[in-house]
Amino acid sequence: EAPAKKKAPNPEPAASSAPPQAPANSISYQIGAVTKLVDAERLLDEVKKKGFPRAFILSPVEGDPKPFFKVQVGPFSDLIEAQEVKKKLVDAKYDPLPKK
Repeated sequence: EAPAKKKAPNPEPAASSAPPQAPANSISYQIGAVTKLVDAERLLDEVKKKGFPRAFILSPVEGDPKPFFKVQVGPFSDLIEAQEVKKKLVDAKYDPLPKK
């Protein structure tokens, strides 16, 4: 397996950081929940390459008995934009689950 390549700096948070701060009435879509960070990073890279730059990884809470790395896209405070992104996720063969 090839070593991880260095990524160009960008304003988005790193995979292990908290998701972007979202207004109370916003929505994100979860497209995957996996037990290994490497799998979450692979899915994150895939979804970003498919045109979803606002994807991020929500890391499990420390001490969680069933830790999952959740890959989400968002947040969206504009419900019209959220619906458009949901449709694009479905078209890209993802099963987006709404998360408030």
